[in-house]
Amino acid sequence: MANDKVREFEIGDKYDAQLSIQTPDVIKNTLEGVAYNVVNDSYTKTLSEEEVTERRKQLANVSIEINDIEEEKKEVITEFKERLAKPLSDKKELLSTIKHKSEYRTGNLYQLDDQENGFMYIFDEEGICVDSRLLKPTERQGRIRTINQEVSNG
Repeated sequence: MANDKVREFEIGDKYDAQLSIQTPDVIKNTLEGVAYNVVNDSYTKTLSEEEVTERRKQLANVSIEINDIEEEKKEVITEFKERLAKPLSDKKELLSTIKHKSEYRTGNLYQLDDQENGFMYIFDEEGICVDSRLLKPTERQGRIRTINQEVSNG
């Protein structure tokens, strides 16, 4: 006996043309009445052209919404980056200060020369020696300084 069986339904066929004009509840009740079993499972449904057009509209709307959210995200990220800039800079400076046990400052420095030993000592505004170096050749003017001191004292 050859395969004499003929399929009664093809994918996309309706169970009954009369069901097309019925409410969803009537369709569901009719199918439950004739079904062998009812299972809840996932499946693939072929869409009509109208349904595909509707999905395209939905895609456009979702794409616009995503774009708006992405733009808002960029603005928020920019705002957070701006807010983080100063604390991150402070953190970097503090880490460097702790690591090197010193910090970079700007202020008046007082250079005191030691002509006898050939050194220039640099003091900060608190009177703390922050650096020293050899006198430059142009700074070795002990005679002029002595004359200047005599004039100011005299």
